[in-house]
Amino acid sequence: MRRHYGHSRYPVVHFLAEMGSYKTDAMRYDRMYGRLSLLVSQTVGLQMFGKLDYSVVGGVVLGKVPYPFLETFAGNPTFAYDRYKFSLMDHYQYGADRFLYGFLTWDMQGLLFNRIPGIQRLHLRELIEAKIAWGMLSDKHRQVVPLPEGMSSLRVPYVELGVGIGNILQVANVFAVFRLTHNTPADNALPWWGIRVCFSFM
Repeated sequence: MRRHYGHSRYPVVHFLAEMGSYKTDAMRYDRMYGRLSLLVSQTVGLQMFGKLDYSVVGGVVLGKVPYPFLETFAGNPTFAYDRYKFSLMDHYQYGADRFLYGFLTWDMQGLLFNRIPGIQRLHLRELIEAKIAWGMLSDKHRQVVPLPEGMSSLRVPYVELGVGIGNILQVANVFAVFRLTHNTPADNALPWWGIRVCFSFM
């Protein structure tokens, strides 16, 4: 089964309701759990100012579950850029049973570069991206399986900002990514900024 999407100027909405059961070695009977989530995404044309893409996801995990069933925000501590992962976050660094996060991309489509003689022939694109995540994690889940060392909740929203140049040689995008929050000494196991690269045919 494959999904085929047609272009639309209206928001696309996905609602997911999940129910299941699990059992650990320490449990005698299966335990039920549930999960509800809602995703809204849209591409907004800005005429001469390019286009804006956004996705917002929110949800809740119902019941007491082991940590793989929680919402674990997708970290990506590599040099590859992924639009739907947090570039300056580690794997399993944050988990939540109530969560909300969003991704915003502004493709200026040469608004500035096309006005620079010589540079305009390269068809470069200005890119600005923002990512935000928030989540609460109940202590009840620790009673099922211990959480991975270092996993915590996101009571304070986590925010990343990326500024990039797109369509380099018509195949590559390069971003300078900055973490705007969670820059205390306890959070400095990972750098607060970095350069990331991805390939895209725009």
